[in-house]
Amino acid sequence: MNLKGRNFLKLLDFTPEEITLLNTYLPNDLLGNSILSLIGSGIRLQELLALTKSDIAPDGSMITVNKAVKMAYRQPKLGTTKSVKGNRKIPVSKDFRPFVKYLHDHGGDRYIWTSNRESGLFTPEEFRRQYNRIMKKIPGVTYRSPHCCRHTYITMLQAKQVPMDFISALAGHEEASTTLGYTHLTIETLTKVIEALDDTTPHEGGAA
Repeated sequence: MNLKGRNFLKLLDFTPEEITLLNTYLPNDLLGNSILSLIGSGIRLQELLALTKSDIAPDGSMITVNKAVKMAYRQPKLGTTKSVKGNRKIPVSKDFRPFVKYLHDHGGDRYIWTSNRESGLFTPEEFRRQYNRIMKKIPGVTYRSPHCCRHTYITMLQAKQVPMDFISALAGHEEASTTLGYTHLTIETLTKVIEALDDTTPHEGGAA
């Protein structure tokens, strides 16, 4: 990926400062906690809308993903995840557990996001409308789509130098090469890589 492509990917991430602002200004309701849960778990929007209370640990420490909402003839249907590896258990970090716990404690009886239609399922478009409305009101935060929450999660893991195969497993990607399309190397990460050479670099001026 060229430098221009990496800069474009950078624009897809919420910065740490923006995540702090989201934590401050998002309402403490199902929508606000769902947005922060998307950032803290990396699940797809379609997977969020298929979650039930039984899929979430009572303390918010784990999310089980084994289904997703699909659209068929403009109606939401319960279907499989995007890939076989999409069926996964996602441990949630302590910082994000309160948001996930809120979903368990305050979500709907059939699904966390329960609609009035017969299936009880929300559509991704219905969620996006609510997401767009609230996100455009948050001061100091650049508007980004719901999928950028997932992108941010993957980038946060990369910044902590989590191995790519681990990130791929958490994200539910079939191939690690797919995960690479979500990530970019930050200057901090590159600096740490170069610093690793310090102990092996000749200090006497000899040819390497």
